[in-house]
Amino acid sequence: MAIDIGRNKNNLINIAVVLLAFVIAFNIYKSQSRSLSLLRQNIEDEKRKNSVSEEVILLKKEVLNYNNFFKQNDLSKIINIIAGIAKETNVQILSMKPEESVKAEQDLYYEYRFDVKLSCKSFHDLGRFVNRLEDMPDDIYFSISGLGISSPFAGGVVSQTQADLGLEVDLSLRIYYVKI
Repeated sequence: MAIDIGRNKNNLINIAVVLLAFVIAFNIYKSQSRSLSLLRQNIEDEKRKNSVSEEVILLKKEVLNYNNFFKQNDLSKIINIIAGIAKETNVQILSMKPEESVKAEQDLYYEYRFDVKLSCKSFHDLGRFVNRLEDMPDDIYFSISGLGISSPFAGGVVSQTQADLGLEVDLSLRIYYVKI
């Protein structure tokens, strides 16, 4: 039984083409399989990175919340500074009522509002008090939005000894505390 190559030539060519196509397809599959496994590994790495970055974002939010908490607690620091200034300038704080704190539009600072009632012996003491408020630390600024002064000697001539008897001052004070 001799194989007639001429007769089966087309079949042999077809088998060779199919084998060649199979080898090419296998090589393509192998390279795509490697690429796919690399992509899966990259996806897993990126998922890990995303979970880490989400953790970082949560921790950052937590830190910001703590910072805001500590900034809110700095209200007592501001009150202590004002009380110290009053003591140094011979001004007596009769009452200090903090109003609601106001967040600035851009969240760059806190605004604290106080209604302050003071007693002082002279306008000079009041001036020294206001001057010392101007010299507050760099992260604290203030403005006086209202001022009322009453004296027991309103409308009369006052001698120097009578002037030392006292003034009552009502201040609407705004303190701006810069966020860092």
